[in-house]
Amino acid sequence: MVLDVVIAVKEPLLRMGLESALNEAETTRVAHVADDAARLEDSLSRFDRAVLILDVRYRRDDPELVPRIVQMYPDVRVLVLVAHSAEECAVRHLAEEGDQVRLTYAAMCDVDECCLMSLQNQAHGCLRREIDADDVVQAVERIAAGDVVAEPWMTVLRRATVGSNSSEKVPTLTSRELDVMGLLAKGLGNKAIGRELGIKEQTVKNYVSRIRSKTGLGNRVQVGLVAARYHL
Repeated sequence: MVLDVVIAVKEPLLRMGLESALNEAETTRVAHVADDAARLEDSLSRFDRAVLILDVRYRRDDPELVPRIVQMYPDVRVLVLVAHSAEECAVRHLAEEGDQVRLTYAAMCDVDECCLMSLQNQAHGCLRREIDADDVVQAVERIAAGDVVAEPWMTVLRRATVGSNSSEKVPTLTSRELDVMGLLAKGLGNKAIGRELGIKEQTVKNYVSRIRSKTGLGNRVQVGLVAARYHL
């Protein structure tokens, strides 16, 4: 089955590049190109199912745009096109070295801020502007199949905080796992968490291990930082 893709991107060259990559693939085709957000929502009514590649600037201009689209057209999957600066990549690298550095809340807000905010805004995934043609097609195929296209920890936290469609292939954090994450965000150790929740220290370790596995986070420090970012 060929997937219909709607492109709503402000930059003409970027729009042309996406259109070319998607039309050359066997599994995707560009069904509509929108250069005006005002007419975008009406244009989506033409499709039973589609993937919308949306410029993050449209979402910033109208914070309710994505929620409206998701509500009006539940079979349209929204993939937001975001940009990451070299500085943000450097901060992300520091976050990956969680045992070596502690980041402030403001710094964590800068890491992948566009993608995080888009996911919180009910988007189904994010793409970098600099993404390769093959990766664009792969992302469209994944999101059409029910995946959330983003870092693993973002997809899990998206489901935990804003919910998700039952067809999305996203692991679920339990309420107890969210409790443990919240206490990690406060800086508590395993023994203290166990006392707080009335469970054994080894049980806490098991929860932390499962949380790391579901979110793809490398260590407990990163888990705590993510929990702080989402006010868990």
